[in-house]
Amino acid sequence: MKLAIFGSCVSRDVVRYLPPETELVSYIARSSIVSAVHATPYLGPKEFGPSIGAFEARMIKHDLEKTGLSTIEKSNPDVIVIDLIDERFRIYHFANTLVTLSAKIAKEKLGLEIKKEGKVVPLGAELYETFSRCATAMLERLSAISGAKILVNEAYWAEQYVSGGDQLTYSDIAQIRSTNDQLKQYYDILRGVIPGSNFIRYEGILLGDPDHVWGAAPFHYTPAYYEHLAGKIIQLCEPVRRPSPAINN
Repeated sequence: MKLAIFGSCVSRDVVRYLPPETELVSYIARSSIVSAVHATPYLGPKEFGPSIGAFEARMIKHDLEKTGLSTIEKSNPDVIVIDLIDERFRIYHFANTLVTLSAKIAKEKLGLEIKKEGKVVPLGAELYETFSRCATAMLERLSAISGAKILVNEAYWAEQYVSGGDQLTYSDIAQIRSTNDQLKQYYDILRGVIPGSNFIRYEGILLGDPDHVWGAAPFHYTPAYYEHLAGKIIQLCEPVRRPSPAINN
């Protein structure tokens, strides 16, 4: 099975729980759908400091150059998994385009310039309308990939985390609930385009894992989440699974 992901680590981290013949052929993160769909690339300099690793630089360039969707298209996936966790980043009007100000770029010279010279897209009805239009355009484009099945990983921020066997509530619970309310509106927009049967949502108590490989965060979950997600992907994609050419069967 050739897998593509447009989203975040909440979907990327499931790969280790999928069958060994699964091939991650493309992964686009750190980009809002609104920015990714925008037709105009940022043409200015894109030089980053030593704190930006190869992966982060690649993701930032995909967002700035608007190459994320074409990268997925060229990878010819069997399955495309979408999640909206990275919609947490703010979007800016900058240099005649739209850009996603992810956490890493925000600390770079270019990110500081974006915040100073750009104009943030405010949260509210106008952004939801723009998101709806852009999400529809993105899904129509990805749906044109021959044989590809689109799944939506309906991921939210966890309200609780595990600590010493106990389940404790995050201190910033108000922000988490506000973010989840926004995410729900976004997922409802996708549900208007993608059949509900193509959505995957964790059915247990969503818990953050302080010992997660990427560190503690409300969207870094305990292993049960990834095990559940992997099982659902396998269940929903059984008809389209195909072995990698490198695997002998």
